Amino acid sequence: MTEQEARNIAEPIVKEIVNCISSGRYELLCRFATFSNGFTEDVMKELLEGYLKVNDLSHYDDYDVPFLGNRSQLDVYVFDNGKGFAVDYDLTTDGQPNDLTLQMRFFNDGNGGYNAFVDDCHVL
Repeated sequence: MTEQEARNIAEPIVKEIVNCISSGRYELLCRFATFSNGFTEDVMKELLEGYLKVNDLSHYDDYDVPFLGNRSQLDVYVFDNGKGFAVDYDLTTDGQPNDLTLQMRFFNDGNGGYNAFVDDCHVL
């Protein structure tokens, strides 16, 4: 699998998750991915809402808001073993990176598809 192929698989799912975050619809996240490593919908909501408050930010952007950073907003890392790939997505406010990164993994399900997992969302 190439990085571009992985990006094509990840992008629609990452878009849905980011749009759930930006609209505060955390309860819908499990429609698009499974939480892993003890991460849950409640933990994610608390983390994200707390980050907005502590950093005096009004919101998170939707996926389609133009990115004004000087690097890639969506980074893809294909696993050498061929079993999947990982994704880092920089969340933004008003197009600017706000230091939070959504981290996900996608694993081959053995039937030509991929299972998506939300691993974390934290400052990198």
